[in-house]
Amino acid sequence: MKRLFSLLLAAAMIGGTAVTAKAADDVPDTYSSAYVVMDAKTGQVLLQKNMYEKKYPASITKILTAALGLTYAKPEDSITVSEESVSDIWKWGETTHLALEPGEVITLRDALYGAMVESANDCANAIAQAVSGSLTDFAALMNQQAAALGLSDSHFTNAHGLPDREHYTTAYDMARITRWALTVPGFEEYFCATEYTIPKTNKKDVARNIGTHHHMLVESAYYYPYAKGGKLGWTSEAQHTAVTWAEKDGLSLLCVVMDCSDKWGKYKDTAALFDYCFDRYSMVSVSTEEIADYDIPVGSITKTSGMVHIVPAGDLDILVPKGTEVESIALKYKIPSRYKVGERIDPQVEIYCGGELVGTFPMEYTVESYAPVEEVPKEENAGIGAVLLTVLKWVGIVLGALLLLLFGLRAYFMARRRRARRRRTKNRR
Repeated sequence: MKRLFSLLLAAAMIGGTAVTAKAADDVPDTYSSAYVVMDAKTGQVLLQKNMYEKKYPASITKILTAALGLTYAKPEDSITVSEESVSDIWKWGETTHLALEPGEVITLRDALYGAMVESANDCANAIAQAVSGSLTDFAALMNQQAAALGLSDSHFTNAHGLPDREHYTTAYDMARITRWALTVPGFEEYFCATEYTIPKTNKKDVARNIGTHHHMLVESAYYYPYAKGGKLGWTSEAQHTAVTWAEKDGLSLLCVVMDCSDKWGKYKDTAALFDYCFDRYSMVSVSTEEIADYDIPVGSITKTSGMVHIVPAGDLDILVPKGTEVESIALKYKIPSRYKVGERIDPQVEIYCGGELVGTFPMEYTVESYAPVEEVPKEENAGIGAVLLTVLKWVGIVLGALLLLLFGLRAYFMARRRRARRRRTKNRR
């Protein structure tokens, strides 16, 4: 490993932000027109097909809805279901729901289980209502969160995912949304749940038992032993969509499939893609203690008022093809040369394996100290002006002397010619 670290420390700074690992020729054929397999811990992309193509997500939208619900409300909060939350879903005809009624009181926990396990659209609206008060305001919040995550290819118009031309995302964006969602306290509970009982309410005198439709999570022909959680979606416009989380041999992977033409194909695709990555990748940890820190100056070109200290954000865990030679792994840094007070910078470390970029990871930075910086201090302005005046004065003196010399020489030679003419005239007489 010492040899590895010496190589890492010697790597040069370069540009580029791609994160996709190079795939072998034996990648599985899929029913899905777009997919991505991503390391859930780091965001490293292992395998993808059309991952930046905009697609309708259908009910995998509810991953974002549930995560926002847990971010801005508490599971024990009570929700009085509104008329808007119920009537909205009938715009699309018969859809999946729990038959919530206006005025019915449920908890946010009930709504979260209903949305994630049963995929109930009225429960998704209840979450939106609890967080933002209106469905429109919640859609705005969804887009705010997408923007905060740096997602430029997603736009959301509702909490449930029923079809709308302006409601779209990509396989890559959905994987990033799910990565963020898994960091939200409590989200994993609902993402991994396979059954739940919604107790009696003021409008329903019997409990409602619900169970997941994700066949990879429960005993079925498509059960996948390493699957931990997931969410499905379907509309005629979106076709079949699925987000699945699986862990094996210390690897934690997310698989997103979109625009799948076959009802069971989403499971076949997901299992095949997981197997491909689990069989071919292993984890390598790089200790940040062996990686050089960077210091860049704070201020303008003319004046420095502090330093910014940049370090890798924790130890780096990267996935590399099994059998990869240690000597083929290298780190290269993307770091600005200077920090301007108040600006945002995104220093990064890039991971290369055998010359191929396999991941890009953030670096942390702290501003040690700074003071207001003037681009050109007044004192420097005065000095520059004084020097310029001195130069001009001496140029004037030199030019003046040259002119006087020229005039003097002209007068001397003219006088000599006049004296010569007078002598010639006198001799003729």
